[in-house]
Amino acid sequence: KFNAIQKTSYLLIMFLFLPLVIVSGLLLMNIAPLRSWIIMIGGIKFLVDAHYLIACSFFAFLCVHIYMATLGHTPFSHLRQMWTGWEDAETHSQ
Repeated sequence: KFNAIQKTSYLLIMFLFLPLVIVSGLLLMNIAPLRSWIIMIGGIKFLVDAHYLIACSFFAFLCVHIYMATLGHTPFSHLRQMWTGWEDAETHSQ
């Protein structure tokens, strides 16, 4: 159902970027027992930069999703199908 680019992007987002942004966010909370991990991965500056870049990739992914959802016959036709679960049958006139 999904093409190769879609599969790859979903895999990257869900299994690489999401865990990384969660872990980096937890480390940025500066919890005392985790301070050694911050030093181990390169310090707070590296952690802030990595967290920011991953968050930007999430935002770009979201923008592409919103754009792709509005490419139907009308801007909200795909959204209506997602919301209701029903797709209008296309009629072809000859």
